[in-house]
Amino acid sequence: MTPTEGQTRPSGVFGLRLREIRRARGLTQAALADLVTAAGQPLDKAAVLRIERGGRGVSLDEALALAWVLGVAPLHLLSPPDGQVVWVTRKAAVDGAGLRNWALFGDALLLSAEGRRVKGRIRLVLEVEGLAQALVDAKRGGDSAGAQAAAQALKDAIISHQRQLGAVGEEEEK
Repeated sequence: MTPTEGQTRPSGVFGLRLREIRRARGLTQAALADLVTAAGQPLDKAAVLRIERGGRGVSLDEALALAWVLGVAPLHLLSPPDGQVVWVTRKAAVDGAGLRNWALFGDALLLSAEGRRVKGRIRLVLEVEGLAQALVDAKRGGDSAGAQAAAQALKDAIISHQRQLGAVGEEEEK
């Protein structure tokens, strides 16, 4: 798969997100340029215009300064909107979730051992939240058998998660 019309380069995503955030903050391009310059990273209105249009690349220094003055996570400026991909090379594309996973864990699909641990933690958190709510509801309703069952299910979920972590750790050692 290679980029086609309508599929975005990183500079295009950055420009789109920059324009969205700047407008949401009620800033003009000139005002944003002034803020970035005042923060210590020289930038003029024409540069902001070209960046927003995807016609000018942005240095790492500029990208971080823009994120700083706008009060957003730098990763947000790099993440494509839902349903879009960003082409990180001419042969490699990733969607927003994949880009965030790659930026945070070095693995767009969370297939690595660390990625499996992350997915396991997410599943555990969701399961624990549900079981904790069931426990609270049972206690409120005076259902001691239900509370006991929810508490046991909570304990079982944690033990299961610990076993899964052990299996992932064993794979890494091989």
